[in-house]
Amino acid sequence: MEKLLIAETLKPQGIKGEVKIKLYVDGFFAIKGVKTLYDGNGNTYKVKTLKDATGGFAFLLIDGIDDRNDAELLRGKLFYANKSDIIKEKSAFFITDLIGVNVYAGNVLVGVISGVTKSNVDIFELETEKGKCYFPFLNKLNYTIDLNAKIMRVDEVAFSEVAVYES
Repeated sequence: MEKLLIAETLKPQGIKGEVKIKLYVDGFFAIKGVKTLYDGNGNTYKVKTLKDATGGFAFLLIDGIDDRNDAELLRGKLFYANKSDIIKEKSAFFITDLIGVNVYAGNVLVGVISGVTKSNVDIFELETEKGKCYFPFLNKLNYTIDLNAKIMRVDEVAFSEVAVYES
């Protein structure tokens, strides 16, 4: 089952083992039903409670983490969840689903999405005939995405204004 990165532990919260986590999903609604978490080492964690802390954060209590000392050991830990457990809006998509999508500026194939860098604005990396190309994922591009056909179409003028080719 495919797992997606959803959060990183920031610090213990209180004395009963709860931790504050930074969310790497669109919002708390996306993970509110998650009952099992995983770390990068294959360890499994059962969620006791998960509460919204607003602003892209949440409070997490894991089964077996009973005090602040145990919680301190989780600082900096990355947590993953099964992709099927993550809720997304109907019109939304997972970034991982865009890898391998062909990008067209107008009717011209520019390249294939090979990576995405998460930041305030996601930066897409394309493999093109000329080498690598990067562009920010902006509404200005007037994009449409058809995941079934593996096609993204963007406005060619807007794309030419924001695309950067690696030399």
